[in-house]
Amino acid sequence: VACTPVSSIFSHRNASASALMIMAFSTRGRGARDVLAVVAASDAYSLEQVVKFDDFQAFRLTLAPGADFSLAMGDSYKLVMAVEGEIHVGSQLLGREEAVLVPRTAGVCRISSSENARAVCLISLPVSADQ
Repeated sequence: VACTPVSSIFSHRNASASALMIMAFSTRGRGARDVLAVVAASDAYSLEQVVKFDDFQAFRLTLAPGADFSLAMGDSYKLVMAVEGEIHVGSQLLGREEAVLVPRTAGVCRISSSENARAVCLISLPVSADQ
């Protein structure tokens, strides 16, 4: 997968801080996390919809230690930001507050966590006309 680190496109500090504020309320413990819609789940991962606006939507992917998730690219790019732990997006390693832009042409993109810790990332993408 050919991924472009977001930091090479623009400074992501402000976007990162905003996304982390949205995500931080529920990455640990109970509370607001219970109201997010679960899109897909298994013993290895949980994919929840955080928000859906007219133009874009965002999902939180939580991976168990050593787990992976195949992200189908569909008809749009994806922005993947690490929120907790380290994740691999294709061959690109991301630490907390780092992001990568995955082009539409990437096909299937594999997102994985390290063997010894769970990982959480935010996946955002445009809303297509048919959604």
